[in-house]
Amino acid sequence: MEESFQRWDRLGAIIGCQWGEQQEKLAAEYLRLAEQGKTSLVVAQTWSEVANVNEQVREALKGRGLIGTKETTVAALERLDLTNAQKADRNYHRADQVVVLNRPLAGHKPGSTGTVVGSLKRGVAVEIGGRVVVVPRSKLDRLTFNRQVPVKVARGDRLQIRANRRTENGDVLTNGEIATVQAIVPDGTIVLADGRKIEPGFREFLPGYAVTS
Repeated sequence: MEESFQRWDRLGAIIGCQWGEQQEKLAAEYLRLAEQGKTSLVVAQTWSEVANVNEQVREALKGRGLIGTKETTVAALERLDLTNAQKADRNYHRADQVVVLNRPLAGHKPGSTGTVVGSLKRGVAVEIGGRVVVVPRSKLDRLTFNRQVPVKVARGDRLQIRANRRTENGDVLTNGEIATVQAIVPDGTIVLADGRKIEPGFREFLPGYAVTS
């Protein structure tokens, strides 16, 4: 471990800083590499740190004109890591939560969204497409609970995809991949640099400048 640290240090890869300076220095380093045409990825330990780094890096890129100035704010979905027991517990239910099916259920396809309307002894009642479905406790792993977070999206932004999905037009989105935004269509469709499209019904993504370890 000591030898590895020393090798990294000799390469200039280790930069000392005060605790309160860390995110600012990360943003500055990200910007320096971006201006050289290089891509980077910040790895942090907590989601709160990821959110702060994403915001600082994005503002730095925006200030240098490396992402577009025309922004669209979308209601992205941030996954809540709940156990099946927590999903069945009404104390964990919130009015602003969005439930997403990650597997087929009661005739609904993966990617369908809904809201929790109640907790029963035999499962959780979820409204999907105007119809209430009772999801048995044994199948609660088919539900992903999310909270809505506002995310600004502009040309050149990087997004981290947070779910596996095949879109209506056949494009494949992979959980964990980092994608670059090319354009945003008025109907809410996000066109990626490689030509794929994120349709308005898919909002399981977050800013992709920093991720958790």
